Amino acid sequence: MKAYTSIMLPLGKDEFDALRAASDREYRQPRDQARHLLRCALGLDSSQKDINPIYQTDFEQKEAV
Repeated sequence: MKAYTSIMLPLGKDEFDALRAASDREYRQPRDQARHLLRCALGLDSSQKDINPIYQTDFEQKEAV
């Protein structure tokens, strides 16, 4: 089981609006978007392996015959 630590981060209205817009575009909750952005900024998630499953396309499109 993973251990998590929480932090509380006050955001201004403009910051929260930008976070909300980004999370809406990527089908995440704002807290999940904030975590994703932080992990990317820290170099911990450059592969986007935690991306929402709606975006995962692990299939190779074949050319029609």
